[in-house]
Amino acid sequence: MLNQRVIYNVSQLSKLAGVSVRTLHHYDEIGLLQAKRNSANGYREYNQHDLAKLQQILIYRELGFSLVDITNVLSAEDYELISVLKQQQDLLQKRITESQSMLSSLNDTLAVLEGRENYEIYFSGIPKEKAQRWKDMMNEKAGDEKMSVMYQRLSKLSKAENKALYQDVERWMQGFIAVMDKPVDSQEVQLMVKQHYQMTEQMFEKTMGDEFKGLDVELYQHVMDLLKSDQVTIEIYEHYKSGITEHLYQAMNHFKQKNF
Repeated sequence: MLNQRVIYNVSQLSKLAGVSVRTLHHYDEIGLLQAKRNSANGYREYNQHDLAKLQQILIYRELGFSLVDITNVLSAEDYELISVLKQQQDLLQKRITESQSMLSSLNDTLAVLEGRENYEIYFSGIPKEKAQRWKDMMNEKAGDEKMSVMYQRLSKLSKAENKALYQDVERWMQGFIAVMDKPVDSQEVQLMVKQHYQMTEQMFEKTMGDEFKGLDVELYQHVMDLLKSDQVTIEIYEHYKSGITEHLYQAMNHFKQKNF
């Protein structure tokens, strides 16, 4: 039960409800929450019933009701109230849908921007002009949509994770270069190819998530084919050592025949 003997002045009610004194004055003036006047000094006074009513008003304001709508709701019969609330429910659902769409678009944009920063990590050891040429070639070949997908995938990893993957690639490159004088079916070369397989699988796993179903023979062949047909891939590998793409292709082909 509300204790009607508890009286609040406008300042006390303002602090209790978290609204400004000016707002309470306005609600009083328009008849939404009328205060009683102290007969001795003429100051506004409120009881606990007024506090409960104010809390209802604030809830409706939070839901997006106008002051006119709130006045109608508080004075409405039950059947009218149901109709008004259903209309407001529809409006709120529409706002939620619009907000979710905006949030999704914002998340995509943020992911692309973060992915671009991570993308740059993989060119950090390359001369600037050469790196820019490769990026331009990739952009032209893939198109904006595919590049955006790639950026979003790279954004799933932190900068530290992308940097660690880049360092793994650099170490692997030096390791493979060191065994290039050996036959492609030698134990040393095949060990490096196995590491290359694991590194590639890890990259797909981390960036594609549930989309990635495993580095099967078809996908592995695609990775191999890039060493023959994709100019950027060829130039990146050849940057480290002339002849590396052909040697790696032959070594991967041997690995494929033995392990798939």
